[in-house]
Amino acid sequence: EKSKLAAEHVCRELLVEKNLLVFRSVNIVGAGQPEKAVIPLLFKKAQLGEPLEIFGPKNAVLQLLAVEDAVDAFVKVIEKKNLYGVYNLASPENITLGGLAVTIKERCHSKSEIRFMNDNKVQFSEVLASKAEQALGWKAKTTIREILEGYR
Repeated sequence: EKSKLAAEHVCRELLVEKNLLVFRSVNIVGAGQPEKAVIPLLFKKAQLGEPLEIFGPKNAVLQLLAVEDAVDAFVKVIEKKNLYGVYNLASPENITLGGLAVTIKERCHSKSEIRFMNDNKVQFSEVLASKAEQALGWKAKTTIREILEGYR
């Protein structure tokens, strides 16, 4: 997060505002994602019957954005032209880490134990994409269920 924000500040220093377009997205996920990412890692461990060791709190809330939906936003920007500013890309749907782990375990028919290594309190601030919806006519279409189906 810090490096992305630092890069955004550098761009603001080097570019005129009306030449700068920034997309801030939630977690972009999808097929082909490296196995070190949380979803493919949990699927792999569940399929092997290994414990699902999760380092975030069980109640941590995730917003996931399918890579196809992110690409759709990029295409709409190219078609729109002359767009500038900061736009959030997010799906209105969310899931807790606990819910994600249970869902993946069920999809794999796994007997893996789910272990949470962190019980810190969680604050959730939903990322809204209403500005992108208004300016681009863009909206995330892929549901969490559909995202997870893509990993099998």
